[in-house]
Amino acid sequence: MTVAYVGLPYTVIDAPTDAAVQAGITAWLADKTPAGMMRTRLLFNWIGTAKLLTPLLPAGTGQLQGVIWEGLAKRGTILQWASVDPIVSARGQLRNFRFGRFSLQSVVPNAGGLYLLSSAAASNQDGALEDVEWMGSWAYGFGLNGPATANLNSEIAFIRCALSNDASFTNAWLWSGMTPSHPQEDQFVNYHLQDCKLEGSHGTWIRMDKGGCVVADGFNSWLHTGQSNLDAKGQPQPAGTMVILGPGPHADGVQMFHATGVRAELRSAQSRLIDSAWGAGGHVTFSGLSDAADSFKVGNVQSATYRGAGRVSYRDCELGGWHGVTGIAPLQVTYDSCSSRYGNTFQAGPLGSTAQLRYDTAAKPLVTAR
Repeated sequence: MTVAYVGLPYTVIDAPTDAAVQAGITAWLADKTPAGMMRTRLLFNWIGTAKLLTPLLPAGTGQLQGVIWEGLAKRGTILQWASVDPIVSARGQLRNFRFGRFSLQSVVPNAGGLYLLSSAAASNQDGALEDVEWMGSWAYGFGLNGPATANLNSEIAFIRCALSNDASFTNAWLWSGMTPSHPQEDQFVNYHLQDCKLEGSHGTWIRMDKGGCVVADGFNSWLHTGQSNLDAKGQPQPAGTMVILGPGPHADGVQMFHATGVRAELRSAQSRLIDSAWGAGGHVTFSGLSDAADSFKVGNVQSATYRGAGRVSYRDCELGGWHGVTGIAPLQVTYDSCSSRYGNTFQAGPLGSTAQLRYDTAAKPLVTAR
């Protein structure tokens, strides 16, 4: 480990070993202002794999400002983890943080990912992950939790983040509201996905048990490969619901999901795009969605489920399957300049019909199409 000051200052970790990483983190933590502002970036300066035995962020550091961790390249700098404990556990320690250009690889089932516990007294806020990839089996990739006094864990961007084809998640890649019995976790808001390649094996990519306000834009490729989910004959089984929006109850102002420019491949009948149970204050919007790529192989199957009163809009979308409504009908479903690969009619109809929106609720959903 060396400390270098060329241009922006860095604390540099040169060797891909647990001992070198821990020594580097210790040196990096020692170089900060009394207010907790970091004076150096932390650089994982290797191409190869570090088999980590110790979590990357020690407890009890107090709040750290301006945290920047960098590798040399996604798939080049690999941080390998073999524990169900979090690889990073930030208990109100991270403000203005940036992680970039490395891969996280699990080598055990259901490994613990990046875990942020935030409260009014000790909070995480204002973060960005850029060119970060998850590989292998995880309980969660990026988990947001809080006590009864939960707050913040907010304003976090995911830029060109990726899942490898073997990546899977028991709960979700991005999981907000890990303890939904704490109403204050609805304070977890404002997440931005830009140009993300969520092409993992199986599971859920985004899960909002509490909190919300999610925007995805740029080019986003979402699919299930099934690579780590093989049947008895060794064939991959793509499965899971990419986006799950939980029923709450939710506070006002958190139930907004807006995805623009998503290309989703639903490679089996067990692979779905979204399941939303958001209530009357909720808004789910897809603009420029294409989920028709694999429909010629899979058929005209259910691709989305809505089970709450939240409003739903599809605008300029190429749709490969039909949308189901159960439990509680949305207050409004809008299809604006959309096409159906199978010629589903843009109206509400019972299960078994040829309608784009098919329902089993007592009330017929209101559909507007133009």
